[in-house]
Amino acid sequence: MNADLPTSESARSRLRAAQKAEATALRDVEMADRAQQRAHQKLSEAETSLQTARLELVLVSGLDRAALLLDLPVEQLRSSSKVPRPRHAPIPAVADGRDGEMRKVAAP
Repeated sequence: MNADLPTSESARSRLRAAQKAEATALRDVEMADRAQQRAHQKLSEAETSLQTARLELVLVSGLDRAALLLDLPVEQLRSSSKVPRPRHAPIPAVADGRDGEMRKVAAP
């Protein structure tokens, strides 16, 4: 077992210094990794907040107006805020008064 260890004091000193430098470097990597994880979390929260605010603007102002106010293309705002494409409104079913049956009638 002693055959693997350096025999001279200077060699042992260099080995201890190298091990200390390695431990310090490893600790620095771990600290940087934690800092990066915190930054990613904050960025994710900020992106969620931005998406929520954009969606609220779309709900308040409409897609076209929101895109104009934000200086974004409508398609980019639609895809980033997950706003569905406008579709024709469904024709409501109402009783037409003749027999009480529900029928689809054209909107006024």
